[in-house]
Amino acid sequence: MMIIKKRSDCHLHINIDTPKNEWKKHKETIVRHSKVLSNFSKKAITEEMTDFKIISDDRLVQVTEYDETLSVVANFSEDEFNYLGETIPEKSLLIIDGKSKSIYTPKN
Repeated sequence: MMIIKKRSDCHLHINIDTPKNEWKKHKETIVRHSKVLSNFSKKAITEEMTDFKIISDDRLVQVTEYDETLSVVANFSEDEFNYLGETIPEKSLLIIDGKSKSIYTPKN
């Protein structure tokens, strides 16, 4: 069995002792996360993490860099955040991959 819980901080937690109906209940969310994050993860896992910075006073906006061209800005706050001219909505990610930039906001 597997239990999947969505916490207020946008993380999914999976417990392997969950009934099958939990998979059905959360499948769409998991697939949506996977489509966006798997491409980033495939690249990030092959690179050394070169930097990590907390860039807001409340510590809820953080930047992780993997090389000169791959980074992610995580905005865990309840407010939008401006990073180098890019507006990152609340509870969202800005993924920077070379010249490509994309925003991902998990849906509830």
